[in-house]
Amino acid sequence: MPESNTPKPAGYPFDNLNADIVLRSSDEVPTDFRVFKLLLSLASPFFATAFTLPQPESNDETPVMEMQEDKHTLQLVLGLCYPISMHEPPRLASLRDLRAVMKTAVKFEMEGIQRHIRTVLLEPRFIETQPLRVYAIACRYSWAEEARAAAWYTLRYTADTPLIEELELISAGTYHRLLRYRKECGHVAASEVAALSVWNPNSSWRWDECRECVVVGRRRKDGEGCPGPRKWWLGWMQSVRDALRERPWGETANQADLFKTSSVKEVKICGECEKDIMAQLGDYIHVLAGKADGYLARRFNMKTVLGTILDPAADKTLMTTLTVTLAMQGLLPVPVAVIILGRDVLLSLSAFYIRYTSLPEPKTFSRYWDFSLPSAEIRPTGISKINTALQLALMGTTTISPILPFDLGVSLIGLQWVVATTTIWSGLSYIFTKDAVRLVSARHQQKPPLV
Repeated sequence: MPESNTPKPAGYPFDNLNADIVLRSSDEVPTDFRVFKLLLSLASPFFATAFTLPQPESNDETPVMEMQEDKHTLQLVLGLCYPISMHEPPRLASLRDLRAVMKTAVKFEMEGIQRHIRTVLLEPRFIETQPLRVYAIACRYSWAEEARAAAWYTLRYTADTPLIEELELISAGTYHRLLRYRKECGHVAASEVAALSVWNPNSSWRWDECRECVVVGRRRKDGEGCPGPRKWWLGWMQSVRDALRERPWGETANQADLFKTSSVKEVKICGECEKDIMAQLGDYIHVLAGKADGYLARRFNMKTVLGTILDPAADKTLMTTLTVTLAMQGLLPVPVAVIILGRDVLLSLSAFYIRYTSLPEPKTFSRYWDFSLPSAEIRPTGISKINTALQLALMGTTTISPILPFDLGVSLIGLQWVVATTTIWSGLSYIFTKDAVRLVSARHQQKPPLV
């Protein structure tokens, strides 16, 4: 080998002379990474199998494996394979680094690194500033949860964006679905603002109380004629609707230049409104942005898998704390507390069992706790919703009963019996209700709506 192409040794921790394999990069001037087969075998089934195969004879003391990856990629991938006690995990500084590491992790079946990549992809430094690139990467690997989150963040920007290399990773159909999603979100957000444009005579906003600004038509209030909405305000709301169609994100309403549109400038605003308008309009914009974002989130079911777990878990934690506390204080009969807690414990154990039996092979510990791999969906039954409301009513009533000026007595005992009965009933409903547990098929996992 010419001297200029003589391999260079990698730095710490890939320079250990006790290492039993050398991975050589594909650079013009290669870099030799001295690593341990054990660590590679633990991280990659590919390497675990490769190291069991007969190896060609070599004059080198340590066998060398020629790699297709360059020095930078190998340094990142191997750094993620090494324990933190030996080496600080490398930080993926860019989406290009992330893509290179992910490509290598897929090639060598490194599932642990792949899960790490999915987590890094959703970090604010990527998903908030480069959502379209994140979306394309997520779609490339059929990551439904990440794709939906990235699609949501693309709403912060207009669709008129420069060409990015990640778009080459996805099909035209996938990109078209994103554009349709944006268009529908824009229509929904604009419609919500249009509904808010209806004048409310009972409103306390300055522009609803003013009698000097030019109005559009008249409205009826308690049988008397009264001014309708102000013309400048309707013009501004129309500008907001138009902007939301292009960029359906709540903060769009906060654009300063919206108030400078021709539809607003052409209308005369009275002196009092002009003096107070910006302060009140700032408050109104916060209300408007919150309503637009909230409506979009509900309309498109923007929730994460982790969120669907934490939300009911928080409710159960609250209920368990109240039940145990009231029972210890002697305010709640122990049998009722046992029924409430017993049902929740049995349902939790059943959820663990259903998760295990419905999880596709291989059933590993890491895959079991990887909530990006949904395997079953447990839907609350009608009686369970009623029971939850009754339990909350019982806890609240029991808590305040000692300070009430009258004795609840029989009423409280009756409520306890009702709660105990519906608790048992709701627990049994999960067993006998056909649609209470639904398995998530591979088809649903592989073909998410935006991927």
